[in-house]
Amino acid sequence: MPKSATQATQSADYSSLLATLNRALSAEPVAKALTMSVRILRESSDHFDWVGIYLVRENDLVLAAYAGDEETEHVMIPMGQGICGSAAKEGATIIVP
Repeated sequence: MPKSATQATQSADYSSLLATLNRALSAEPVAKALTMSVRILRESSDHFDWVGIYLVRENDLVLAAYAGDEETEHVMIPMGQGICGSAAKEGATIIVP
């Protein structure tokens, strides 16, 4: 079944976004690449008002970079705590309506 014009445009947008992220991740030091990545992801859609990347450090998730209008109090999340900590512990995505 052929793709609709909307699907084709969306695929091209995602391809461009992935190429931009790939350049940032492969050409920059890690801290700068993470900062650039959250900014790029946040700006890529009106759906996101906050984007963050947490890294696993022992038994915690530690906020490495974020892009948003406000800071978060969740700079460290214990594994298994809350939605993010539970998803990390389970190794699975949790979709919240």
